[in-house]
Amino acid sequence: MSELARRIIDLRERNNMTQVELAKKINLSKSKMSKIESGDRRVTSDELAAFAEVFGVSTDYLLGRPSNNNNNHPQAMTVKEALGTIMSYDGKEVTDHDRKVMEEMMAAYLRNRGMLKEEA
Repeated sequence: MSELARRIIDLRERNNMTQVELAKKINLSKSKMSKIESGDRRVTSDELAAFAEVFGVSTDYLLGRPSNNNNNHPQAMTVKEALGTIMSYDGKEVTDHDRKVMEEMMAAYLRNRGMLKEEA
């Protein structure tokens, strides 16, 4: 099995998607999707770009190429790491309440993607 196939399967499973759901998003048949994941069918450049778009990763990441930009690889992070140091929005200081809402939303997002790392 190719690195591409492994990464597609991993990302599909992390996103709780079936082969049929992913195939529809990429505009492929279930049969073609199955063949891609088993390594029996090559991926076109347009399909590769579509997979990258659906999963929010680079085509280099999907192909297993080294990258100097770790943002291309889904990795665990804390909510504070994900939000960074948000000080303002639209030129106005973020209130404590708004910051708490953003933290809760980011935690839910990271948890859903299987990327939430608990703070030490």
